[in-house]
Amino acid sequence: WTLQRKLIVTVVGITSFILVLVAVATSAILGQVLEQQLDAEVKAERQSVEYLRGPVAGGLTAEQILEQQPRQAGYFLAVQSLPGDASAAVVDQNGDVVALTDDQITEINDSAQGQRGQLVVTIDELGTYRIEGVSFGGTTIIVGLSRAGITETLTRMLITIGLLTAGGLLLLAVATAWTIRRGLAPLRAVADTAARVSVLQLDQGEVSIAERVPVRESDPRTEVGRVGAALNTLLDHVDESLTARQRNEERMRSFVADASHE
Repeated sequence: WTLQRKLIVTVVGITSFILVLVAVATSAILGQVLEQQLDAEVKAERQSVEYLRGPVAGGLTAEQILEQQPRQAGYFLAVQSLPGDASAAVVDQNGDVVALTDDQITEINDSAQGQRGQLVVTIDELGTYRIEGVSFGGTTIIVGLSRAGITETLTRMLITIGLLTAGGLLLLAVATAWTIRRGLAPLRAVADTAARVSVLQLDQGEVSIAERVPVRESDPRTEVGRVGAALNTLLDHVDESLTARQRNEERMRSFVADASHE
């Protein structure tokens, strides 16, 4: 791999790792806040079940109660009066009341067996609900709310973060590539100059090295520019040495010619 590619991959990789950590932490914090809000709402619903005593005492099922007293979407209600059978119903996202089957009620009872306080139960085909019950006079009333809103909010947030992260990483990769390419331009100029000098015939004859790193790529005030400036200084010294060698050779030939003539 080239140095430019390694730098781009390193920068984008580290940034991606940081963004993933931020997304996970944000999701966890937001999920905890939403769960606490849902807990408070369920607790408020449990504390207001007094209005259900009359309908329950009248023998109404959970479905009939919700049809007579409409509630918000995602509302859960289950009632059981001894010796009557238990009934449960939920309000779906369209506002329609859906009665639970006996299997679904049994599933809830199995999940709540031996548990106290708020519970999270999963009902087949209906989703996950946070519920809490209260008992009085042989009657048990369980109220709850759907967790679909929490899941939907977290899903939307993660999708948004994912799209923004992908776009940001793409922009970062382009910006990093441009910055690194511009920053490494002096090194490329040094390499190109060295490559041109390497093919010159320097072993004999009058030789002059005219190749130099461009001035704009050899600014000694920058770290990379110092490399170009150093190469130019080296080429100056080599050029002077070759010129001195050529003068010595010419003097030697002149001396040999004079000596031969004498």
